[in-house]
Amino acid sequence: MATVSGTLRRSLLAILVARANETVPVDVLVNALWGAPAESGPERRLHLQVHRLRAVMAEPERLSFGPGGYRLTVLPGELDAEEFDTLVDDAISVSNQEPQRCAELLRKALAMFHGDPFQGIDLLMLTGEVQRYAERRLVALDELYAAELRSGRHAAVVGELTELANQHPLRERFHGLLMTALSRCGRQADALAAYRRAREISVVELGLEPGSELRAIEQRVLAGEDVPTDAQARHVTRSMVPAQLPAPPTSFVGRTDELGELDAMLSEALESVTVVAVVGAGGVGKTALARYWANGIRDQFPDGQLYLDLCGYGPDAPVRAEMALAGFLRAFGVEGSAIPQDVSERSALLRSALAGTRTLLVLDNAKTAEQVRPLLPATPGCLVLVTSRDPLASLVARDGANRILLSQFTWQEADSLLRNLLDAGRIDADPIGIDRLIARCARLPLALRIAAERIRFRPAAGVGELVDELEDPRDRLDLLETGDDPNSSVRTVLSWSYRQLPREAAELLRLWALHVGHDIDIEALAALTGRAHRDTRRSIELLQRAHLVDELSSGRFLLHDLLRAYAAELLSESDDAATRAEARRRLFDHYLSTSAQAMEWIAPEESELGTERYAAMAAGVRFSSYADARGWLDTERANLVQIAEHAPECGFTTYTFDLSATLWPFLDIGWHHDDAQRVHSRALDLARKIGDRVAEGIALRNLGLWQHRLNEYAKAAEHLEQALSVQQHLEEPKSLATTLNYLAGAYQTVGRFDEAITHFRHSTELYRELGSASLESKPLSNLGHLYRRLGRYAEAEHCLMRAMRLAEEADHLLSKAYTQTHLAFLRYDTAHYDEALNYARRMRDLIEGKGVRALDILGSYILGSIDRSRGNLQEAIANYQLALRAATPGYDTTITAMILNGLAEAHAANGDWDAAAENFEKALVTGSTGSGVGARYEQARAYSGSGDVCEALGQHSQARQYWRRAWKNFRDLQSPEAGRIAAKLPELEW
Repeated sequence: MATVSGTLRRSLLAILVARANETVPVDVLVNALWGAPAESGPERRLHLQVHRLRAVMAEPERLSFGPGGYRLTVLPGELDAEEFDTLVDDAISVSNQEPQRCAELLRKALAMFHGDPFQGIDLLMLTGEVQRYAERRLVALDELYAAELRSGRHAAVVGELTELANQHPLRERFHGLLMTALSRCGRQADALAAYRRAREISVVELGLEPGSELRAIEQRVLAGEDVPTDAQARHVTRSMVPAQLPAPPTSFVGRTDELGELDAMLSEALESVTVVAVVGAGGVGKTALARYWANGIRDQFPDGQLYLDLCGYGPDAPVRAEMALAGFLRAFGVEGSAIPQDVSERSALLRSALAGTRTLLVLDNAKTAEQVRPLLPATPGCLVLVTSRDPLASLVARDGANRILLSQFTWQEADSLLRNLLDAGRIDADPIGIDRLIARCARLPLALRIAAERIRFRPAAGVGELVDELEDPRDRLDLLETGDDPNSSVRTVLSWSYRQLPREAAELLRLWALHVGHDIDIEALAALTGRAHRDTRRSIELLQRAHLVDELSSGRFLLHDLLRAYAAELLSESDDAATRAEARRRLFDHYLSTSAQAMEWIAPEESELGTERYAAMAAGVRFSSYADARGWLDTERANLVQIAEHAPECGFTTYTFDLSATLWPFLDIGWHHDDAQRVHSRALDLARKIGDRVAEGIALRNLGLWQHRLNEYAKAAEHLEQALSVQQHLEEPKSLATTLNYLAGAYQTVGRFDEAITHFRHSTELYRELGSASLESKPLSNLGHLYRRLGRYAEAEHCLMRAMRLAEEADHLLSKAYTQTHLAFLRYDTAHYDEALNYARRMRDLIEGKGVRALDILGSYILGSIDRSRGNLQEAIANYQLALRAATPGYDTTITAMILNGLAEAHAANGDWDAAAENFEKALVTGSTGSGVGARYEQARAYSGSGDVCEALGQHSQARQYWRRAWKNFRDLQSPEAGRIAAKLPELEW
């Protein structure tokens, strides 16, 4: 890299180097450089500085921009600071055994200092880093001269120590080293003079007498005794081996994968310092796992097992590093008077104590990596096990920690825990209750243990009774506490994480309780809070760091039930009704607006959301393709249905109507029958309750369409006729035209062909008057399809070709696809197989990957029929089987019967009479479950095919019986197929 000039660029580089290999958010950089929020002006200036910095870099790609901010990639060994740390750590690790080698390494490390770190750069953000390396340098000097004295080089370092004591007059450690060197050289008078100077400085500057260590050296000199070469008795006595681990938890179950990971890391401790961070939400069982595993491996660490609750999350203040260090040093036999005051010195002394040992350290409930870092050993043989709610990212990045993310129990683990805690009889008596209990406790180990204790405390009550009490989220947290220990309360445990959150993240957690669905994406959360996408992302990351939310998949997040109940409590306590209502309105607007945007790709112009209503909403998410829009609808379908069902309970009735009027084509195309029934029934009930006739007509029509898809043709026609009756008196021509189209389809299904033709034509005329080519093509295509089924091929041709032109003019994907399908069937019926194949392939290309199940099935079917007619029987059978797999289970029974007939006909043409007879029989059974003309047509077709099979097998009498039944059905349906059957039965008239 060339010389970096300019204060801003040098400051920017300094920040990125200090945070090397970490992503530094843009707003953090802007605040550091300009002291201003990340508004558009400072952001542009930052981008300019980054551009100029990259221009002088040999490898500019190392300074990259990604999600969250800028990142400077630095390879191992490239930073002086990293090399300095390594040399110091290596030196300390051999300080007791090889003092001369220790001194050599430390002099090499100290030679790297050329002034202060980040000299000439004055940034508040770097203050901590500057102070850390300044203190680290002093510790290195301390260790250097202690090593030199142990090597016997007393006289050689007197001059250096004199200068050092003058430069740092308040650092008693350096005065003590100087006194020791002078005394060992036989210069007792000079040693006492050095003490007097140190005492004078301490009294004048601090108003305090020197510390006990310096006074002890003075007393040794006065008494004529030798002063130890390590003036502060820094060696650790091995009079006792610490064994501080708490007992392992009772009834420990599961965690097989995590225990396997821990076991795999155990062997690494022999070759390097191994740090393992077990992180996860409060109450998830981190401490239990740590204690269980640590007790199981304690024999492999014969030099000691240290344990400390760092109180990172809880009612007590977090344990400061200096206090933790003092406790560990005392555990190794260091007397209180020999424990240094400085944190860095204590940390160095602990590393010396641990050097060359096999020691296990369990640091439970850590708050941050900074709390843990001073406690880490520097030499192989030791293993550190840390637990925390924080992900401890910098401990992983900078210190090489291995992270294990602990989540809730699996269902099996939760069940095993309850079986360990409860009598088998109570569990076996109510297995459903046990499953409900696991769900209500969100598979959280702490919650399950508390619930089990409540069950044991109430021996006369069944499991189901407690679960019934837990059903109400308002009571759930009250029931999940023991009452005698704040650490055994789910609410309290969650509160410790909540209290650590910044204001914006805390608000997001509370508002999250307003979401009536399951998981949620960042766009919806941004709408919920009313904040920018970037700010919302930051709040989500903070919630993730605290393990208060789960990321189910990329960009989708979930609050488990107990957290949702806790968030609801916080919301009711902290936010007024107006705030809650406005947040909920923003969220519902987002979902409705985005649904409308998506439907413009799925079914353009078919949404019946009023233009004024649409204009009043937020913009929502916009899409660039059919696939994106369909993907969003598929992902959010469950949430949208939940909103439609529950919006009225929240005081937002109109959203139920709006979602019913917007989503109905999607629910129909995707065959989401259960969801359609829930949404449209709710809309109809509410419309009638408040007297909204427009909404009532649309809901009736949508319910009729749903019932038609379920083969409930009489009910479908009834609802559609009611919708028509309502809409004929309203000024809603688009809704009326849509209802006429679907009522015509219902009439066609039950054989009321003349009425169907009338309504298809009326629907076409209304759409034409509205000027909508895409909508006009739909009833016209359906009319062509009806004419084809009636054998009126010329009229079918006319309708379908005009529908095709309209659909292409509007570029309406589904209208084109359905019309191409109808044209493929028409060309097939008239034996124009090449044209039929062309239309079928065009349709398949058009809808590939679009998730239109009906067209996928019909496409496979028509291709199979074309192959059968051309003699490509194996290809035909394969296509029919593909269609059959897609159609079952739960698909339209008429279509299923049609596919079975095609498959049977292909087997018959192949001479496989058994397979043909079997599939014709299946078609008869399936068709008999339907009630419309389509089902009757397929029954007739199955009778006809069964007759052909019997005839081929020489069963002539049975063949004629089948043909007679086929002829009767075809005749009643006005199908031209009746004539073909009559030709086989001369006694019949046609």
